[in-house]
Amino acid sequence: AVQNFSLFLLVKLGKWEEGVLLGESLRKLWPLELGFYMNTALCLHLLGRTNEAKAILVSTPKSIRDTAKGMEGNYCYDLACYECQLGNLDEAKRLLRECFSREPQYREEALKDPDLEPLREAVAVKHRYICDLADGNLGNGLVIKN
Repeated sequence: AVQNFSLFLLVKLGKWEEGVLLGESLRKLWPLELGFYMNTALCLHLLGRTNEAKAILVSTPKSIRDTAKGMEGNYCYDLACYECQLGNLDEAKRLLRECFSREPQYREEALKDPDLEPLREAVAVKHRYICDLADGNLGNGLVIKN
């Protein structure tokens, strides 16, 4: 618990390089602790190394993810954020659905999380397109009039 708090504290203090180093060491010492995977991944993401962050989370043994009570939604949410930042919007949506089914309170956070902005923008563009079609606007200046 103390080690996980130390890693969490480095994240909060913006000492992400140190967090990556500590997280890697802790994962080797305690490979069954989900928090070490998640916080190491978060540090990598905050350093702009999102591909590496995703790789850390994906490499987390399924047995750990399945037994880490209270962390399942958080795991899905973080991975959704990384997928979104990497442009994998369909996978981000799938992960968010899984997260919300486990922990609905994440819906509120998703509305304002900057990591999910590409997904919100894609939804807004799709919504505008559907509204334009409903209004008879086919794009390219073509409009259907009744």
